[in-house]
This record gives sequence, C-alpha cells and structure tokens, in this order.
Amino acid sequence: MSIFISIGSDCSTRSHIQKYNNVASQITYFFDWLIVDMESVIQLLQHYKDFDNYFSKSHILHTGNFSYGAHMKFTRVPTCEFLHDLRPNYTPQKLDEFIEKYKRRYARILDHISSTSHLYFVFKGTLTHAQVIEFSNTIKTINPQCNFTLVYIVKDDVPPIIEPHFIQISAAPYKIKDFKGAKITWTELNYDWFACFNAILELTRPITT
Repeated sequence: MSIFISIGSDCSTRSHIQKYNNVASQITYFFDWLIVDMESVIQLLQHYKDFDNYFSKSHILHTGNFSYGAHMKFTRVPTCEFLHDLRPNYTPQKLDEFIEKYKRRYARILDHISSTSHLYFVFKGTLTHAQVIEFSNTIKTINPQCNFTLVYIVKDDVPPIIEPHFIQISAAPYKIKDFKGAKITWTELNYDWFACFNAILELTRPITT
C-alpha cells in the first residue's frame, strides 16, 4: 500500500494529494495545512519520543490575525505557522483543543512510519542535499525498517533524480497548456497532479525479475 503524506512547505501540497486521491476529505496529518520549512520538519520528527511535552502551549505564539483566523507560530523551530485553526478571539479551551488536535495528527504520521506501507513524504519548497540525508536518517531512527521515499517536487523543467529513499521530480511536464480555468491560485489547478503522482509511483516502482 502506498500513502502520500504532505510535509510542506504549504497547504498546496496537501491539496494536490487530496485531488490525486479523489476525495473531498481524508485523514489529516500534522503538516497538511500549515507553513513549514524542511529544517522544522526534521526537528519536529526528531522529537518523536517526547512530542507531547515538546509541542507545548508555552511555545505557541499568537502573532496576529487574518480575516479567516488567528496566525499562530510554534517557536521552537525556524518556521511552523498555523493559519486555519483558531478564530482571532479563541478561548483557552480552544487553544488546548488545537494543541491536542495536532498531537493526534503527529501520532498518525508515527503510526504510518511504524507500518509496512510505502510512505511518500511530499515536499515543495527549498531543500538541500544535507537535509535530504538528515530527513532520511531521522525516519530510519524512528523505524529502521520503514519503507519510504522523500518526494521533492520542483517547478524547474529538469530530469528526475532518483536515489535510495529520494526522488526529485519536475512538475513542468504536467503543466496544462492553454489552461482555461479560473484565476490560478495556491491550488495550482493549471497542473495535472494526477499524472504527476502517477509518475512518482512509476519511477519508484521496485524492479522485479
């Protein structure tokens, strides 16, 4: 079984996975609907043993408000921002519920890492080779037997790069020519994400003899 899990860097990655799975909603994971960089993803996963204490109220900062909600930041990592979870006038009880909700979403990722499924951790953003290695080592620390691939989606038209536990794939070949839809937004409907994700599966399919 193959499972795609968004690890950022923003909500669009989860949106693409959701469209690929062809469902209006699905199980939500920690990184699905927030803004996060790879360094923060790694640091958060490295705290898998003490996450319930690590992800604490004292390190969650209310930095401002938008028309659709409160802007919250988890300050123990470089970039981890929540935009959709709390109203500007949230109560202490709602903040507690927010924290517990994200602890459950984090635990779901750990459950998958401990499973036998092939996990595809999908990231769009800035990524270095050192971070690829550190991410891979972090997952192997949690479960040395985990079957996973870090998927790095880029917009530049470049050939795929395939390494153990890693694939870099360009979205450029899947851009819809003469796109006639509504104004292009963060959802990036001007790309054929179904074809892109199918290509990821095909390129990482184990070779059988």
